Amino acid sequence: MAQSAGGRRLVFALLGAVLVVALLGATLVVGAERTVMNPANVADELDEAGVYESMAADMASEVEPDNETKVSVGLANDTEQPPIDEMVRSVVTPAYVQGEVEGNLEDIYAYLEGEQETLSLTFDLVPVKAGISEEMAAWVASLDPAEISPRMGDLAESESSFRETRESFTDDQLQRIQNETQREHTRPELLEIYDDRRDEVRDRMVSDLDSRVADSGNPESVQAASVAYGTVGIDALVAENASYDAFLDRENATRHDLADAVGGATRQRLDEDHPDQRNVTGDLDESAIAGLQTARTGVSIAGVLLVVLPLVALASAGAIGYRSRRRSRALWRIGIPVLVAGGLGVAVGLLLSRLLSGAMRVDATDPSPVGEALLGVVDSVSGAVTVQSLALVVLGLVLVLAGVAVGRGMLPVDDVATDGGRDDDEATTTDADAESTDSEPTDES
Repeated sequence: MAQSAGGRRLVFALLGAVLVVALLGATLVVGAERTVMNPANVADELDEAGVYESMAADMASEVEPDNETKVSVGLANDTEQPPIDEMVRSVVTPAYVQGEVEGNLEDIYAYLEGEQETLSLTFDLVPVKAGISEEMAAWVASLDPAEISPRMGDLAESESSFRETRESFTDDQLQRIQNETQREHTRPELLEIYDDRRDEVRDRMVSDLDSRVADSGNPESVQAASVAYGTVGIDALVAENASYDAFLDRENATRHDLADAVGGATRQRLDEDHPDQRNVTGDLDESAIAGLQTARTGVSIAGVLLVVLPLVALASAGAIGYRSRRRSRALWRIGIPVLVAGGLGVAVGLLLSRLLSGAMRVDATDPSPVGEALLGVVDSVSGAVTVQSLALVVLGLVLVLAGVAVGRGMLPVDDVATDGGRDDDEATTTDADAESTDSEPTDES
């Protein structure tokens, strides 16, 4: 019978060990599932570390048009140039980068979890190119006429300025006519000659405008819109009966046409320089790809353990309860392994942060945004494991104390036997009593 009691103790010890290992493993797996295996949690860590701001700045410099890509709209050499860098920064925002990164995170986790056979990481550049083009068009449309051409600014400033500019231009043309003739003409005579030459003056000015615009190197659509815009000013100067209101209407309409042309040309050049979808999978080196493949295997195993370990823990606890004849002993026999598993989990949780941070070789004193995000993920895993382990410690203590209380009758619960068999000390006592009874002589003997 002593061997039977020793065997029962061994069974309880083995079941307790299995319960400790199952609970500790489940704690680690669940902690990872809640943190590092949760794309939303990783995205939050990236946001808090400023990764999106850093990536937006880097990406803005990559998609910013160079000098050969910029479109000029000025009809004079000293006109305002478009603030391309500001436009790009207003489009390539941290919010845009965050949306793209979160989409790629979902693809990464789908690959790790086996939902996708291949990994494809991309950035959608269509909204970036469209945004820059729209910013360029809006910038041109908002320009003051003087920022495109000083003379257009003089004409548009006010109705009196419009008249003065026309009169000054007319005087210049009359003086030119006078300089081309030998005899002196009266002003009425010069005006009559000028009236006959208005079409010639207009054609010459439009031709000069064409030449200047052609030298800009802009796309043909922008050149045509620029000439159309400049021609509005030429007509306002040359036409015999030009109206200020009509000029303002034409100036506004052709400026918006120019804006549309600049926006379209900007989009065309961006399309030539950048694809609609930037595939960043090719940026991963062999070590990164190998790491993802290893992680995929680990995630697959973790998925199985996430189901198996809790079931093993429940089965172990159930077996301990079944093999214990008294509720009090079942409670503390389960509570002690739970308490041990919780204590080990706390120790592991506190060590995880230091061990993983060292393995990733992140400078904790001055980490980059990505390094800071990695440290944040590690801390979240460590924190989750520690909190869960503390919960196990509390549960283990409750079970042990409940077992003691039930055994001493401190709780209104009967410490009755179950159907699982006899406890070790009870088995020894019962067997000894049976042997004593068998050895007593009977009256018949």
